[in-house]
Amino acid sequence: MKPEEFSDTTYEVDNGLAWITINRPDRYDAFRAQTVDELVHAFELAWADDEAGVVALTGAGEKAFCTGGDQKGRTLSPTALKALKVLKQSFNSDTEHFSGTEQMTYSGLKLFGESAEAQEGIAAFNEKRVPESSPYRTH
Repeated sequence: MKPEEFSDTTYEVDNGLAWITINRPDRYDAFRAQTVDELVHAFELAWADDEAGVVALTGAGEKAFCTGGDQKGRTLSPTALKALKVLKQSFNSDTEHFSGTEQMTYSGLKLFGESAEAQEGIAAFNEKRVPESSPYRTH
């Protein structure tokens, strides 16, 4: 996904600073599944961008910065809800220090542990065989 295809966020680099903006001021920058997808892509772009040395996450509008998940029309899968939990914890990890980082890490590990790929790994370990990982690889 390219930044010009984003509808909920913007991404731009200026003087070494990558600006990632949640651009939903009419919803107080509350995020939805589309927003989370775009944020993931924007952070991946910043990570790979040699011009970006620092990332700033901000919101559009004057009233709020990301009031949380958008409750209007909420139809998220259980996995998406768990991913949003990890995202929210990542926003707070700098102010909650080790406790916040531990919570975020545990949630991410738990999310992976519930995946089909992890279940295959557990089954292969218990059965003393090599896991079949090809269904989970994209390349």
